[in-house]
Amino acid sequence: MAGVNPKFLISKDFSRHTKAALDLDDDVVLTYYIDDSDGTQSLADGRTITTLPHTTEEVRFIEGIFDGLDTLLAIDFERSPTTKGSDIDIYSVIDSSDWEKMI
Repeated sequence: MAGVNPKFLISKDFSRHTKAALDLDDDVVLTYYIDDSDGTQSLADGRTITTLPHTTEEVRFIEGIFDGLDTLLAIDFERSPTTKGSDIDIYSVIDSSDWEKMI
């Protein structure tokens, strides 16, 4: 199974976003949203992505990661039912409008 190149997951923009989210919350809670859509979506930054729903196993895996981090860090993670107000949005992306630029 091919891995994901970390440069697509880690960026200065994402780091700034997370720092800003932590600075806003006095209680140090980061919320995360796990998307379950099948189709094309427009992101706030103008990119368009094509997504698939996460499997039950993938959702359990993601929740397990956050549960584990919760016990290790002085940050609490809570799952959000929507993207509205969530700090981290997780998608199962099969295509992105800007992937060609990254290759």
